[in-house]
Amino acid sequence: MRPPAIAGGLGDSMRVIAILLGLLFGVFLLLTAVGALSDRAEIAPDLRGRIALAVVMAFTASGHFFQTGPMSRMLPPRVPLRVPLIYGTGASSRSRSQRRSSCRDGAVRPESS
Repeated sequence: MRPPAIAGGLGDSMRVIAILLGLLFGVFLLLTAVGALSDRAEIAPDLRGRIALAVVMAFTASGHFFQTGPMSRMLPPRVPLRVPLIYGTGASSRSRSQRRSSCRDGAVRPESS
């Protein structure tokens, strides 16, 4: 006898976690393999990690644009302007991931005007 299904499905959340971890470690291992197989393209481990995290952040930020409806339903109805808020957080996440991967020490710095 199967246990009752959890609202939202535990399998769905585990699948998302598996995708994110696969993306994170996949990019890191791919960059490691490229560095090992190439004489000129050795990539430092901290840079490989920053690139992998930036890819994961860009992937999750893209979810704000492609899955706007389900994300807006996650917010309580009393939150005003739910869809523009989701678009804004997606754009903010994307720009932060690009800045983080470009900083030499991985720190996020405010943009200079």
